[in-house]
Amino acid sequence: MANEQPRRPPSAYFLWLSANREDIAKSLGTGKGPEVSKEAGKLWKQLTEEEKKPFEVQAKALRSEYDKKMILFKAQGGVVTKKRPLGDDAEEGKPRRPVGGAYGCFLAAKRSEIAKNLPEGHKMTDVGKAAGEMWRGLLASEKKPYEEDYAKKLTEYREAKEAYDAEHEGLLDLIALAKPSKTLKKWSEAEAQVTELQKDEAQALKAIEAGA
Repeated sequence: MANEQPRRPPSAYFLWLSANREDIAKSLGTGKGPEVSKEAGKLWKQLTEEEKKPFEVQAKALRSEYDKKMILFKAQGGVVTKKRPLGDDAEEGKPRRPVGGAYGCFLAAKRSEIAKNLPEGHKMTDVGKAAGEMWRGLLASEKKPYEEDYAKKLTEYREAKEAYDAEHEGLLDLIALAKPSKTLKKWSEAEAQVTELQKDEAQALKAIEAGA
């Protein structure tokens, strides 16, 4: 009977975050997840390759161990399944790009006012039509506040997305070994692949011990 499916190892970013989350929370004065994640994403991108290297080496060693366990898991008849938290649940907190541009900001601000000035029983499309006519009649200086508002929202979105992408690095990837391989029907074949993975693991662990 196959053992329990191995858990996917954390990425270099998550190893770094685990080691620095408390300090980041203290510097922000809050431990709220979204705020810590946003700040952590910024800090991670500011790190030099040399500063990231210890965590990348450790992540590589953990990934090598994971691949080795996965091969043996499949050789024992295990079937790889994608964990739900890495899919729909993770998508729920994904930042959404602002839509509509400057006009969208104008419409959001003026929708209620426009609707009040339309005849009773008007259609939803009438609001959009009236808003479009008003927008086209605005001077460049009158459109500027809405353009600035959209630019601000877009900047906030990009920053939030960078933080989200950094926090979820590698989590939403499909597991490379998801489909059982026909070549792993025999234990000897599985062990041969494990041997190759062990070589990579040994090199990574040596680098860690050397303080890389």
